Amino acid sequence: MASNSFTSQVHGTVTALEGKAWLVAADGSRIALKLGDVLLEGQHVFVEDGGRLEVALPNQPEPLVVATERELLIDANLLGTAHEDATESALKDMDSGVGTLARIISGDGDLSQELEATAAGLTGGDASGGHSFVRLDRIAEVLDSASLGRDAAAVTVATATTLSSTNNSLDTPSPTPTVTILTDGNQNGVINAAEQGGASSEAVRIGLSAMAKVGETLTITDGTTTQTHILTNADIAIGHYDTTVSKPAEGATLTISATLTNLVGSSSAPAIASAVLDTVAPAPTVTLITDSNHDGVINAAEQGGGTTDTVRIGLPTGAKVGETLSITDGVTPQTHVLTAADIAAGHYDTTVAKPAEGATLTVSATLTDLVGNVSPTATASAVLDTVAPTPTVTLTTD
Repeated sequence: MASNSFTSQVHGTVTALEGKAWLVAADGSRIALKLGDVLLEGQHVFVEDGGRLEVALPNQPEPLVVATERELLIDANLLGTAHEDATESALKDMDSGVGTLARIISGDGDLSQELEATAAGLTGGDASGGHSFVRLDRIAEVLDSASLGRDAAAVTVATATTLSSTNNSLDTPSPTPTVTILTDGNQNGVINAAEQGGASSEAVRIGLSAMAKVGETLTITDGTTTQTHILTNADIAIGHYDTTVSKPAEGATLTISATLTNLVGSSSAPAIASAVLDTVAPAPTVTLITDSNHDGVINAAEQGGGTTDTVRIGLPTGAKVGETLSITDGVTPQTHVLTAADIAAGHYDTTVAKPAEGATLTVSATLTDLVGNVSPTATASAVLDTVAPTPTVTLTTD
């Protein structure tokens, strides 16, 4: 397409702006437009939903209006610095009327739907290949309403062409990111005491697809606090963005949702991950059954001829089949996985070796729940005292 040596000096100017509009760079980064900004050849402009932009162009009596959720390429044709090529400005149906074109330009339609399929000799594709955005080639002359039979005083007409289908469409919704709650180290949906440690927050990783671009926006929420983050080159390079959220209450479920919004405002479907904070296992109880009156002494009658002492481990409310009891007398440890019979009985009975006469037997027990939390330790003690002292006899009269 032809251009002259003054092309770089010709520009458009932002003369009116409602809402937000952006310059979109080739790397996907965005710069907010403001009144008086100069628009140069080759720049891409995007107007957000609810916005409206007016651009004054060289040799045009009326500003060009870019309506809500529209994109515009500032090129030599639009600036009037290139020769017209009829093959690039052919409309599909000239009989559709200038009024239809004016409606499309104002934001109620899509000029790309009014174009013929591009010839194979120009782009090697056809109309089925889709388009990235509409490129305005040039603003035509202002037409008198009398010649058009219209009520409007004048209508500004634009010719247009679609960009090659090889361009990446900015209107395509962003690929859905992924959410991983890193604190849930084994990804089983439960954050246990070992995983939580002493932290007051939870680590979260938002995974990015290969299609993610610099300047796109992540929106992350835990249902209470919302965070936003604009993707950087570093994020793209490592393929994720890490953040933290507040620790939930004990027993509560933490749910993280994340979406990715692309450079033209289209948002992905939400990605969601959840985990329950479960850091407490209830403690069992320990009872030395041999010490039948529970006075802390195993006497001869209680011990009898046994070489072991009986111990009962009481199960806490909520104990489950598959949880593990760890029991020790300080010498020999035991483990037992709870069964349905244990749960029904509410306890588990076992034995430990009888201590030496006069020694103290101390039995301790913990319960490890199904997610790995270990309960506080429960203990019980008793002294083995089965021998009464032998009295002495002294004759006071010999």
